[in-house]
Amino acid sequence: MFETHFHRRNLPHIYIPERTYFITFRLKDSLPLEKIYELKNRVEFKSVPNNKSEKYEKDKKFFVKYDELLNKGNYGKCYLKNGKTAEIVVSTINYLKEKDYNLIAYCIMP
Repeated sequence: MFETHFHRRNLPHIYIPERTYFITFRLKDSLPLEKIYELKNRVEFKSVPNNKSEKYEKDKKFFVKYDELLNKGNYGKCYLKNGKTAEIVVSTINYLKEKDYNLIAYCIMP
């Protein structure tokens, strides 16, 4: 059996060796903090769920709304539209590939 490592910073992190992970990064200015706070403070997201099923549904709805805001692309400077900046990100993603992890795929979206 694999040893699970769990730690908490801003979000919970679980690491299980030899597993596949899907990771998403976004640029800091891609969504203003006030928009995130506004979304978190909406009535439908403030209620306390009664069970895991309700919590899952609540979290799912929150992330759908969160993604809708991100997908509008109305915020930030869109640094990744600049080819040189995007190439720095590509180089960084590939830097430890095959040394620390196996990279299956990635996508860079401005």
